[in-house]
Amino acid sequence: YTITLRAGCYNEAMRSQTIKIRNIPDVPPVQKTVSVKPSGLIALFLTLGMAFLFLRTYMALAGLFLIMMATFALVIMPDRKLAEFTLDYLILYNCKARDECRLLYWDEIVTWQYEYHTSYDRMEISMVDGSTEAIEMFSRRSVAPWMEKFAAGKERRNPRTRKAGA
Repeated sequence: YTITLRAGCYNEAMRSQTIKIRNIPDVPPVQKTVSVKPSGLIALFLTLGMAFLFLRTYMALAGLFLIMMATFALVIMPDRKLAEFTLDYLILYNCKARDECRLLYWDEIVTWQYEYHTSYDRMEISMVDGSTEAIEMFSRRSVAPWMEKFAAGKERRNPRTRKAGA
């Protein structure tokens, strides 16, 4: 039993698909997770706040303020995964249904582009079937090195933005 598809028909043999989060395969393991909260930066503020508390007495108020802000960000503010990187595919958690995610296999990605906007940033990924996936991001530094590692040479640069290192 075979189905003959018209030439140019989308999703002819795409492995990339939308799946339930509970069905994400365990193999290959996740290499990097990108979340909304900048955990490293929050931990740095918490450490600086503690150092300010014990360093000088006139810096104790600033240290207390940093500790309060970092604790607020860690405990009160919500966090969620935006993307996960594996050796075989990229997992995007921006589906309308919160219990679903999108698996994008690296060999099916044609181009990707990081776009800067005033209220949020966005990464656009073009697939081999002509479809485009878009996900809101908050930091190019957390995403670009991993995209360059797994989708090397596929970045489409916006001519209006500066090149890296310029």
